[in-house]
Amino acid sequence: MMKKIILTFLLFVGALFIFANPVFAYETFSTRVDDKANLFTPEQKTQLEEKIKEVEETSKSAIAIVTITENDRGSSRTYADYYILDNLGKDKNAAIFLIDMERRNLWISTSGIMIDFLSDKRIDNIINQAYPLATDQNYYSGAQIFLNDTEQYVKDGIEKGHFRIDEETGEVTRTKVKTPVSTTIFGSIVASLAATFGVIFTTRSRYKVKKVPYKYDWQNNYKLKLNTSNDSLINTFVTTRRIHRDNSNNFTGGGSSGGGSTTHTTGGGTFGGGGHSF
Repeated sequence: MMKKIILTFLLFVGALFIFANPVFAYETFSTRVDDKANLFTPEQKTQLEEKIKEVEETSKSAIAIVTITENDRGSSRTYADYYILDNLGKDKNAAIFLIDMERRNLWISTSGIMIDFLSDKRIDNIINQAYPLATDQNYYSGAQIFLNDTEQYVKDGIEKGHFRIDEETGEVTRTKVKTPVSTTIFGSIVASLAATFGVIFTTRSRYKVKKVPYKYDWQNNYKLKLNTSNDSLINTFVTTRRIHRDNSNNFTGGGSSGGGSTTHTTGGGTFGGGGHSF
């Protein structure tokens, strides 16, 4: 009987481990630093690639640095969006930092969950640090800022009250943010169950010679405290309003304030982003 209890316990703990610690699969770009403009030294490319891998692991998203000397897409935004579409597909979790040397423009394009992590305000902060460096031809430091800030923003989490706003229709989609199931829940469950079965095992061993059946009143004798969290995004409601976009100072892209992300459609996919000329 005791062996069955132990086996059941181990199976239950194993199931909890699987569901509480899912393996998040994510796609990556085949080339993480696509330096068509030859702006980086081999050593710089290697360092950027290593940092990109770290950011990808943190964000569970595809990240790339792209530099070009010719743009056949009409705009930096369109080029960046199609770079994601052509390499990954629609609405994949991704963010790229484009240095467009033909148009002298920096552009960040976001897709999937990265639209929410990199709000308009956060993209503005990154670009405002990076474009003066690009003006001074310090492209490597600008790329580093993108990677370091993106990683930190992902760690900080999606901003409270975050929303997406469609630049064409003005439609606002507010989201309720949920995060991956925490290890606190898993640890609490395992610890509580271990304590419960420990009491059962100790009690049964102590009274084994008496052959007296023992039923532990687990419902009244164990306590379990869970810190709940979840693992997806749920749209809570949609409203519609018109927004005013200020493209002064050569900045183009998002026009929302606070924790919002302005979105647009390219090739059937939804994207966020922003940029600045240099």
